[in-house]
Amino acid sequence: MIETGLRPSEIVNLQERAIHLDCDIPHVEILPDGRMLKTEDSKREMPLVGVALEAMKLRPQGFARYRDKSSGMSGTINKYLRENALRPTADHTVYSLRHSFKDRLVAAEAPDSLIDSLMGHRSGKPKYGKGPALALKLKFLERISFACPERL
Repeated sequence: MIETGLRPSEIVNLQERAIHLDCDIPHVEILPDGRMLKTEDSKREMPLVGVALEAMKLRPQGFARYRDKSSGMSGTINKYLRENALRPTADHTVYSLRHSFKDRLVAAEAPDSLIDSLMGHRSGKPKYGKGPALALKLKFLERISFACPERL
């Protein structure tokens, strides 16, 4: 979530067919895959950088343990963050990573339309064309990515 801003439900429901690691720009596709997406704009391609890329290399089939159980995943992660004093404040949760992802894009001066596309948000403006290319998304994600630790 820290490198992609994906919603917990989008992460746990990634299917192997939506994970593309052997291509010029490794990415995942957020697709309905037998479920409803939050909004029509939630359907999108997300380049993988940093920790997200390394995590997907370790789990190229997705996260079957938590499939359709995003609240279970969130609860487990929130418990870990709490027990290990990894939250800046008591108000911070795993979902805060999605919010900080957007804040980092704003700080990198990404265009609002690109931010909306990456977040899966509706812009409220008429849609023209296909939206931002994967390469443009990658450009801004590389600007905000974190160095990956040697061991995940």
